[in-house]
Amino acid sequence: MPIKKKITLKQLADELGLTVHTVSKALRGLPGMSEHTRNEVRLLADKLGYHTKEQERSQLFENTPLYAGAGRRFIFLIAADQGLKSELHRILLESVQQRLAEAGHAVEVVFVPDDLWQPGRFKSWRDRNNLKYADGIFISPVIPEAVEARLIGLPMPRILPPLPLCVLHRTL
Repeated sequence: MPIKKKITLKQLADELGLTVHTVSKALRGLPGMSEHTRNEVRLLADKLGYHTKEQERSQLFENTPLYAGAGRRFIFLIAADQGLKSELHRILLESVQQRLAEAGHAVEVVFVPDDLWQPGRFKSWRDRNNLKYADGIFISPVIPEAVEARLIGLPMPRILPPLPLCVLHRTL
């Protein structure tokens, strides 16, 4: 006999003034609503502890908790000359911060100066920003290749290299 959920799609829908169908689509990531509506549904579901059957199955199959116990520290690297004035970098950063914050993790922004290729500069910059003590780094697009190669060479447990700009432009 299936276990009855404490929070139902109907309860979420009623509280948000939406249909059950819309709430279901939002939680499954299907199109047909604004991002604002989708985010409102996800936030309420998280707040009330609602999990989709897929999330529960995944958790049972992998025998992993739905949310990590200890928060981790990640660093999002952005080329200093691009900064947060770039719409692409702003969107990437907000997306990464939002998803990791849902699991209790922190994402710090660190700007990568242009002159890290000079002798001694990379090591002192790395140490000053405590990169060795981060749980992982995100390397945004437009980091100079020589610096990117040094970043990828760091002994980090997780490194996410940049997506090619042509792929990002197609998705935006």
